[in-house]
Amino acid sequence: MPPKASFVNPSSDTYLEYDDRKAYGGQTLEVPKGEKVRAITWLENLGESGTLSLWIKDETTGNWLGGFDMVVFSGHKSPFLVEFTPDWVGTHKIKFYACHKENGVPYIDEVLDMAFYLKVVSPPRFMVVDLWTEPSSFKVGEQVQFKATIKNIGDSGGYCQYEFSLNGWKFGIKSVYIGAGQSETVTTYYTFRDANVKTLSISANGSGMSMAVQAEKVYPKPTITRAYIEYGGKSISANQTLEVPAGSTLNARATVSNWNGGEGKVKLQVWDITRNKELSSKSTTMSKDGLWEADVPFTMPNQSIDVKLIVYYWDGSKWVKNHEVGC
Repeated sequence: MPPKASFVNPSSDTYLEYDDRKAYGGQTLEVPKGEKVRAITWLENLGESGTLSLWIKDETTGNWLGGFDMVVFSGHKSPFLVEFTPDWVGTHKIKFYACHKENGVPYIDEVLDMAFYLKVVSPPRFMVVDLWTEPSSFKVGEQVQFKATIKNIGDSGGYCQYEFSLNGWKFGIKSVYIGAGQSETVTTYYTFRDANVKTLSISANGSGMSMAVQAEKVYPKPTITRAYIEYGGKSISANQTLEVPAGSTLNARATVSNWNGGEGKVKLQVWDITRNKELSSKSTTMSKDGLWEADVPFTMPNQSIDVKLIVYYWDGSKWVKNHEVGC
């Protein structure tokens, strides 16, 4: 007696599979054109030990899609898998054939009554349709969201690989599933460390978009929180008087706070209100939210004067006054 192939439990262990999605008897499996499909079942050998075969046929066209052979001992069961790649677009009826081989020739033992349907669609096509930042304006040191909208203009859903980049520096490839005709918004985050103009880009399966982005420079915000003039162990603050010999060296002392300000150059100036001129100044670089205990020496002129202290920050081209106090 030759081998004889028989389906074991076709209602539960026979199906078409693609990308972890399954279609059992009477169901339809949708796959993109050019993708590999798996036909899976279990066969039992009801005859002598020998070679069993599973063959898959496209009943719509009459073409055989593929087969798989395996030696199975008498009375034993074994899983069978046939892989094939459909080359059509549309829905075709698929049938499973259980066969055995004698002298290399296949003979059909059973044809599964239930049919399976394979819907082959054009592959997904992805297009980047928008690219923006959120918020639209931002400052150095702030975290910003880079966002893009990707649309699937193809006839089938699929996974789109995308990657943001900034001046060519890549954030890493990610993927998102987008259904046919649907759109998805993707996001990544970045904190700007400078105010230079940069090119933000996104690429998505061959499609892409770019835009220029620039963070607003955050300048220091120096404020004098304490100030006094010191000479010979004596000191005065606002609206007080100190007698000093002409030509003497005095010290203007101040605590300068950069609360909520950015990193940058700051200058403390001793200003002669009476003669409307600078007596002395000193500059430093202040960190964000930093403090500066400033000590600026100056020489007493040959007359009485009124003095004030002024703090400035450097905007890249000039000193900008930010705060002043009298002494």
